[in-house]
Amino acid sequence: MKIIGLIVLILGIAIITATLFFSFLIFTARMETPSYFSATNDNSIELIQNGENEDPIIADQILAILPENTISKLLNLSVWMMLAFILIFGGSRISGIGIKMMQS
Repeated sequence: MKIIGLIVLILGIAIITATLFFSFLIFTARMETPSYFSATNDNSIELIQNGENEDPIIADQILAILPENTISKLLNLSVWMMLAFILIFGGSRISGIGIKMMQS
């Protein structure tokens, strides 16, 4: 039972370590976030350019503040942060089960 507990403990620690490693790569811009929302659905540019606003100067200023794929990138990063939290929480629970198995 102790060997199985050790394997479960190592599995939980591996999940936590892998999640932290990929989060580090994403936040240091060495890796892109997984694409859950595509940039082609980002219609904010078209709405600004084709909307009721006839003044192109205001549209250019808004686009300078809000670059093209900002909304989809922010949503992708938010989804990754939630997934990373779930994986780290799950890995800690798995490690806890492994520790309890080793103690019995």
